[in-house]
Amino acid sequence: LGRELVKDRTQFELQEIIACSVQDGAAKGETKAWDLEVETCDMHDGDKIGASAIGRLVRKDGRGNVVNPFPAGQELEKKLNAQAKHFASTHANRVRYACIIANANLDYPLPTTMIKQDLCGTPMSSFHQLVRSTLKIKKSLDLYFLTRRR
Repeated sequence: LGRELVKDRTQFELQEIIACSVQDGAAKGETKAWDLEVETCDMHDGDKIGASAIGRLVRKDGRGNVVNPFPAGQELEKKLNAQAKHFASTHANRVRYACIIANANLDYPLPTTMIKQDLCGTPMSSFHQLVRSTLKIKKSLDLYFLTRRR
C-alpha cells in the first residue's frame, strides 16, 4: 500500500526516492521493513548519546510514558541557557559584568572571559561548550549575580 501511494503521489518508485538519501540511524528499522538497502549516517549518534545523558532526549514506552527521566539534567540545561541568554540579550549586562570583575579584590584574580556557546556545531557540542565555559568562570559569575541582587 505504501509503495503504491508513494508512486501515485510522486511518480517515482519508493526505491528511487530512498536511494537518493542516506538514512539517519533511527530510520534503519523503517528501511529494513521496506526491504531497502540500509545505509546510515551516524554523524549525530554521539549527539544523541550526549542528549540522552543530560535528559534532553528521553525514551518512551508504547504508552508515551518517559522511561528514563532526568529532571536534574533538564533543569541544569535550562538554567545555563537562561544565564547565557541574560548576557547575550543585553549589552548592558555584559558591561556591568566586566565592571564588577574589574573592581573585584585584586588579591584574588577572577577570570574575565565571558560565557561561550558555539551555536554552529551540533546541539550537544554547543551545550558542552556552554558548560565548560561556565565552569571556568563560575567564581566571576557568582560575584556578578550576588552583586546584582543588592
